[in-house]
Amino acid sequence: LRVAPDGKLAYAFGAAGNTIQVVNLGKSEVVDEIAVQPVAGLAATLQDVAVLDDMLVVAAAGAGGSTLYVYSRKDGAEISRLSFVDIQIVRLGAVPLDKNRVYAIVQGQGLYRFVPRDLTAGDFDAPLAAFNASGHLEVGTSLSEGALFATSAAAGAPSSAYTQVEVLDV
Repeated sequence: LRVAPDGKLAYAFGAAGNTIQVVNLGKSEVVDEIAVQPVAGLAATLQDVAVLDDMLVVAAAGAGGSTLYVYSRKDGAEISRLSFVDIQIVRLGAVPLDKNRVYAIVQGQGLYRFVPRDLTAGDFDAPLAAFNASGHLEVGTSLSEGALFATSAAAGAPSSAYTQVEVLDV
């Protein structure tokens, strides 16, 4: 579940296949659904959603790779999508002070940053911060605004289990 910056809507995923439910928080009811169309040949499930002022960024990952989708928050229309082979994008995060960018955790590789409006494969050539990422990502609170926290495993250990937390200034 991700809440929009204005606090009026939330976006829920995971319970209904490859759909995202749009929830009106004032009424506590689902008001719309966005169907995420899978990429041919890439069996993937929704991993995470990042909400910006005017866009919704969705990560789906499966055995063959990952796909990022960018949707308009106004009408749910797909703006763009980009698929990757052999990388697992498992978490997304939007930092309130950095309204144009989204941060992504790629399992076993680290933290990446991209601009959804100008999404390119080159955004994932090298991580912003390299570490053995496990999958968790949390945006800092008012006490640590501009910081991201991510779980990781020790170098050389399987990235499926975390043993430490990375503190990343952005």
